[in-house]
Amino acid sequence: MVGEELIYSLPPEFVRNFGWLIKILQAVGVFIIFYIIFQIVNVVFNRKKRNELRKINSNLEEIKKILQKKK
Repeated sequence: MVGEELIYSLPPEFVRNFGWLIKILQAVGVFIIFYIIFQIVNVVFNRKKRNELRKINSNLEEIKKILQKKK
C-alpha cells in the first residue's frame, strides 16, 4: 500500500511526533461526543419548557377573555 510505504519511509522521529497529534484528535473527538450529547439533552429540556410556556400562554388568553367579559 502507498500509505504504509509512506509511513515506513518517514524518519522515526517524525512518526513519534504523531503521537501527540493522535492524542489531541482523540480529545477533540471525546469533546465533540460530549457536546452532541449535551445538545440533545438541551433540546429535550427546551422542548418541555416551550410546551409549558404555550400552556401558560393559552391560560393567560383564557383569563383575559374572562376578565373582558366581566367589564
